[in-house]
Amino acid sequence: MQRLTALFLTIFSLISLQAFAQESVQDWSKKVIELQEKEGQSFEQDIQLAKGFIYLQRRAEALGLLNKLMKSSSKKDQRLQELYETASDQFFFQETAETYAELVQFIKQEAWGEAKDKVEAGLQKENRHRLLTMRAIQLGLVLTQKDLITENLKFAEQNFADQLVMKTYSAWIAINNKDTKDAVRFLSGLWNTDKKQFENTELLMLAYLEALELTKKAADWIQISKIIQKHPEWVSVRVWRLKNKNFSIQDRKREVDSLKLIFSDLKKIKSQHEAEEKLNNYFYLGVISPEKAKAQFDELMKQTETQ
Repeated sequence: MQRLTALFLTIFSLISLQAFAQESVQDWSKKVIELQEKEGQSFEQDIQLAKGFIYLQRRAEALGLLNKLMKSSSKKDQRLQELYETASDQFFFQETAETYAELVQFIKQEAWGEAKDKVEAGLQKENRHRLLTMRAIQLGLVLTQKDLITENLKFAEQNFADQLVMKTYSAWIAINNKDTKDAVRFLSGLWNTDKKQFENTELLMLAYLEALELTKKAADWIQISKIIQKHPEWVSVRVWRLKNKNFSIQDRKREVDSLKLIFSDLKKIKSQHEAEEKLNNYFYLGVISPEKAKAQFDELMKQTETQ
């Protein structure tokens, strides 16, 4: 199954590449040199230059140019988005596509050490690939390995900053570093403009709660509570709220009893999380988990008993 997935990814990449690249490497190398001398003079020429960068497997240069064009262009051009997606996610080698398929399987199995080995092997073969870069940051958060994050964060923020996954990771990195200013600015802005983003992502909601608490900023707790009530399986969020927010005696007892019942069957919680994990392509898996939430809940109950 992994090889079939990898083969599909490779074929898809080749189709998108061959759709605009029918000339030889030598032809494109010559054309790129000529177009670089004229960069910025013509939108159409810059489009051709981006295509040339992709065909020559110069991913970072392609993404840099495409990001510049998307920010500066006064008109929307579908070709920019298509080229951006090709430059970001195309695998140049079937071997790397197979490595990525194996990597995702290890992540789904929560085999973090094996996943780290795969992501490092993939990045060694195809550096600056969006999916591999995001996975490296994910594993850095899961394994609390700052080197994995540091090596990939700058490039990701330069080229993928507008994607929700990257925004969520950036918020968590800032929170973990106790530098919450940027996290609060982004999360508060997102909350005020698009609350729906929070409705299907526990990791994003928990980051928002953490940032609000660390900065003691006021929040729309009624709206937040409504979203949380829709997700009884969000145990990480619910344990955080139990620890940090005031409950009446009756409401607290009700919440504790509910969480005890939920934690009695971790397999059920995991199955409930599957839909969210699949929706987000497993990019949030491992950063928070039912096991971590249960450990926090058990510690909170011990503290309560000794008070």
